[in-house]
Amino acid sequence: MIALFTATAVGMGVFFAAPASAITVSIAKSSAVLNLGTGTTAADDARIVYPRQAHQEPGSQAATIVVSLEDDNGNPITTDVLRATSSGAGSLGTGTGPAFNFTPTGRNIPISVSSTVPGKYVLALFADGIGGFSSVTIYDGTTVLATKFAAFYGAVSSLTAIQNLFIVNVAGGTLGSNSVNNPADGTYVHTPAVVLIARDANGVPVPNEPADQFSAISSDPSVISSTISVVNDDSLGAGSVDYGAYNVQVRGASGGVSGKSATLKFRYTDDKVNYVSTTALKFTTGSTTIASVSMTFDKDSYAPGEQAILTLNAFDPSGNPVSGQDSGNFFATSTGLVTSSPVDKLLFPFTTVTFIHGRSTTSFDMPITSGAFTLSGLLGNDANLIPALQGSRLLAKTSVLTAQAAQFADAKASAAASELAANAAFAAVVSLTALVKHLLEIIARIQKRLHMK
Repeated sequence: MIALFTATAVGMGVFFAAPASAITVSIAKSSAVLNLGTGTTAADDARIVYPRQAHQEPGSQAATIVVSLEDDNGNPITTDVLRATSSGAGSLGTGTGPAFNFTPTGRNIPISVSSTVPGKYVLALFADGIGGFSSVTIYDGTTVLATKFAAFYGAVSSLTAIQNLFIVNVAGGTLGSNSVNNPADGTYVHTPAVVLIARDANGVPVPNEPADQFSAISSDPSVISSTISVVNDDSLGAGSVDYGAYNVQVRGASGGVSGKSATLKFRYTDDKVNYVSTTALKFTTGSTTIASVSMTFDKDSYAPGEQAILTLNAFDPSGNPVSGQDSGNFFATSTGLVTSSPVDKLLFPFTTVTFIHGRSTTSFDMPITSGAFTLSGLLGNDANLIPALQGSRLLAKTSVLTAQAAQFADAKASAAASELAANAAFAAVVSLTALVKHLLEIIARIQKRLHMK
C-alpha cells in the first residue's frame, strides 16, 4: 500500500507530517500516558501542576508523555513519525534516547519511536516561563491520537477559604486536623478546620508554599487565637480539594464563654510585603460537655422505602451546640440504635459518634411496610456525656404511610404549593393594579394643572 503525505494547519503556520501509516491505526487501542517528571512507566495520567519558571537543562521537564501506537489487531506500529504541538504554556522536546536527556526544542515537533522505551514514542513538556494552562496534542498524520493537559503556576494572587468546622472549645485548644492527608472519613479528628486554596493570576492552583507565608487575624482573641497551623495538602486523600490546597488547624482561646463568636481572616504574604486575604470566617464557642441530646427525623412521615435522614443534636450546659468531637462510647452497644422494623443498615454502629457543628447525621431507607416506626438507643458512658445522660434512652418516632396515603400526601403537598403560588400571583396582580391606579391619578392631576395654565 502507498502511504499518503498530509499537511495540517497549526496556529498561523502549516506543519508537514511524515507519512501516515499504511496500516490502519486504532485510536481505541493506542494510548498516551502523562508521567510526572522524567518517568516513563506510569499506567495512568499524572496531574501536572508545575512552576512556570523556564527550565532548559536536560531532564528538567515537568512531564513526559509515552505514546503507544497500535493497529486494529493490537499490534504495535513503530514505523510512523508522530507530531506533537503545544498551546498555552510550555514547550516540547523529544529524542530516541532516555527521557532524562530530553531538552526543549519547540512547540511543534516530530516524534520518532524510542530506542530506550521499546515500541513507544516519547516526548516531554517543559516550563518555558509562561504561566497558565497547557494542552499538548499528538498526531499521526492528521489523526489526533490524544490531547494532554498541564498547568504552570506563578505567584499567589488569590486566596479562598473553605470552612469545615465552626465551633471552638471554650477551654481553648486546637480545632481540626493539621495532617497533609484529608481522608474525608467523616471524623472530627481527621477534618481540617479550614482549607485554603491558593491560586495565581491565571487561576492555576499554587502548591508547596511555606507555612510561614500564611497567617490569620482574629476579631476577638478572647474567643479565637490568631495562631494557626498550616500544612500543604498532599492531594491524595479523598477529601483533598485540589493542588494548591492547604489544611488549617485553628486554636480557641482558653477561659472563653460558650455562645460567643469571633471571626478569623486568613492571608498569604509574599516575602512579608504583598498579601492577599480571604473573607472573614465566623467561629463560635461551645463546650465539649454534652448536657442534652435530641434525635429527629427530617420528615413527619415517609413513603414505603423512602430515604430518611436522622440527626443527633448535642448541646452543652449553656444550651449551645457542642464543639467538635468523636464520642467513643456514645451508645452503650455496638449496634447503635434499635429499629422497630428492619432497615437497610446499622445506625450509628460501633458506639463512636462524630459531632460536627453539634450534629451527627445518617441516612437510611425506610421499611416497605406501613405503620408506626420507632428508633431507640441506650446512651453509653462517654466522658463528655454528663452523668445524668449516661444510661438514658434516646427515642424518636415517625410513621411509614401506605402507598395510597403517600400518594395522597404528595398530592396534598402539591395542591398546597399550587395554592401558595396562586395566592402570590393574585397578590402581585392586586399590587400592580393599585400601582397603575396610582399612576393614572398622578397623570390626571398633571393634566389638570396643565389645563389650568
